[in-house]
Amino acid sequence: MSVASGCCLKWSTSVGDIVKRTSTLINYARSVYDKVGSSKPDTFESVVLPISMFEAEYQTERNAIDFPQHTFPCKAIRDASCDATRKLSDVEVELEMRKDVFEKFVSVQKNIDSSFSDEYRRYVDRKVQLGRRNGLHLDDDKRKLIEALNKEENQLCIDFQRALNEENTLLEFTDEELTGCPADFIDGLKKLPSGKREVSLKYPHYFPIMQKASNPETRRTLETAFNSRCVKENTPILKRLMELRKERATILGFPTHADFMLDLRMAKTALNVDKFLSNVGTKLKEAQVKETARLLELKKEECDRLGYTFNNCLNPWDTRYYMNMVKERDYSVDEVALKKYFPLATVKSGILRLYQQLLGLRFERVSNAEVWHEEVEMYSVSDSQSDSLLGYFYLDLHPREGKYGHAAVFGLQPGCRRLLNSNNITVDEHSHSPSLLTSERQLAIAAMVANFTAPDKETGEGFLLHSEVETFFHEFGHLMHHICSHTETALFSYGLIWKGNVKDFRHALCLMLGQHFREAFKGL
Repeated sequence: MSVASGCCLKWSTSVGDIVKRTSTLINYARSVYDKVGSSKPDTFESVVLPISMFEAEYQTERNAIDFPQHTFPCKAIRDASCDATRKLSDVEVELEMRKDVFEKFVSVQKNIDSSFSDEYRRYVDRKVQLGRRNGLHLDDDKRKLIEALNKEENQLCIDFQRALNEENTLLEFTDEELTGCPADFIDGLKKLPSGKREVSLKYPHYFPIMQKASNPETRRTLETAFNSRCVKENTPILKRLMELRKERATILGFPTHADFMLDLRMAKTALNVDKFLSNVGTKLKEAQVKETARLLELKKEECDRLGYTFNNCLNPWDTRYYMNMVKERDYSVDEVALKKYFPLATVKSGILRLYQQLLGLRFERVSNAEVWHEEVEMYSVSDSQSDSLLGYFYLDLHPREGKYGHAAVFGLQPGCRRLLNSNNITVDEHSHSPSLLTSERQLAIAAMVANFTAPDKETGEGFLLHSEVETFFHEFGHLMHHICSHTETALFSYGLIWKGNVKDFRHALCLMLGQHFREAFKGL
């Protein structure tokens, strides 16, 4: 397999390798914080640079250890990755709760001035802010309680997502129960010895049935199962998360957990969000009443035609079905019929071409790349004018057992500065940033993970729903955000956006790119 230049990620791994790398990374992380915690005096060079440069190294290796639990086909490796993430999460909380390191950042913050780069001044401010959100300005008892709550929260979130990734519920329906669904869709479902069809809760099965199956009992069965995924495992987790998050918010002086989270976002408070939603709800009320009446009208017609009892209300399993019927009846838009216009290969090449044109980039498929599954593709990204290499991205587009079940971009290697030698840090006297002699720009690498309709196993042809094309375009925008970010620190790169930047901004970029979406179809 070919080795991509500038890529520090290796996917040929084993359970033993993950265990060893996790232990090494934990020891290294603690040694860095111990060194900074004991350093004197409190300067930019002794506090800020060592931590910021460490984060670039740490995040890359951490992501390489964590990512397999979401994507690898081997369950043993997924389990090892999940176990490693548990250990790393606990250690990260311990490091974030280091009061000695926090106080050094506070000390540096008092003396930092305009001679330092804007990013590094913001970096110091954010580290102090994050420290206060961990209660490092509070007394020992409260700090210890917050540390315990943070650790428990992390473990619960890992358990929650792990259950969803491993969820593999299968339902069985007769062809008659799937009446209304396209013939090619039904034929593509596995036929069991009983003659029934096997249906999973993955998106490529769920959405077509909820939109097209005319039998309300079929839709009810699928909708109930879909919204009950991991209910036994995850319900107690949700209850405990609500309790501990409320407790932490109270300790930190926030009215609710929502206020705690929104403090780092544009809305700032739960009250602002409530006012906004109430205002939007009022403005949409008239349209909501009109559209609901139309859906009920269609439901009554359908019930009368098929002999079902009409209950004059929209059940949860009715909404997608009758909304799809509105598209077909009132707007002559048939999502299924449109699929033939969106062959997967054409959509993929078209979206890649559009983003290259829009952003002045050049993508090239990396042949014989090291990947975690045979369906995964790797591409290099270069500036089309300078030819400089900016990074790489992976595309992992179809469902499989044990894989992350939604659509998301995973930052793997932050595009920021990284030390050439961790024992040798020199500083540019003009910008107060790592010297070009002792640091280099680390290439940005990310993976787009999705669950689009897979190509037919016999013909190799694949077609996407319009909604899947929209998702592809949207998620690829996140991918480009990661690749094109040009930061000094890992904290402000895409991979750590939930800590470094206003989280809302991540979607603002994709919403802006989304404005090009309908025009973009002309180029597909």
